[in-house]
Amino acid sequence: MYKKIKLFTALIAVLVITTSLLPGPSKCSGDDEYVEGLKKITDFRLIKDYRITMKSGSANNPPTLSFPISLTAGLIYKFVPVNNPDNTKKMIMSMYMAENKTMLLASTFSSGSKKHYPTVEFECGRTGTYYLFFSFEEGEKGCGVGMFAVSK
Repeated sequence: MYKKIKLFTALIAVLVITTSLLPGPSKCSGDDEYVEGLKKITDFRLIKDYRITMKSGSANNPPTLSFPISLTAGLIYKFVPVNNPDNTKKMIMSMYMAENKTMLLASTFSSGSKKHYPTVEFECGRTGTYYLFFSFEEGEKGCGVGMFAVSK
């Protein structure tokens, strides 16, 4: 019986320590970023929001998340990255023609000028599946919300 109590106590201690190391929901829940992003899409209708959290990588090989999105020809879409205030670098949203990143169609970051854009609008010329990628500048860790909206 004593061994079972000792084992149970050890498991509880491991659980408490493990959960205390995880980022708390108030640090990066995405709720505040979501509300801020809604203010930027007033003339658009929200299609999807993505709650993004990434660990750091390197500038040459930044960690990315990708999602397929379906776009319809003739419609205008808006992409809005909203950073958590604790981020050291900004979130980048980029849309490519294919999953292997062969043709960049739109991005909230210009690598040539090193400029970030608060929103990017894209007029779709061809109906199909495209790929939305999320990363953070220079492969840094960060969190935030990416929003994808269509014109009303």
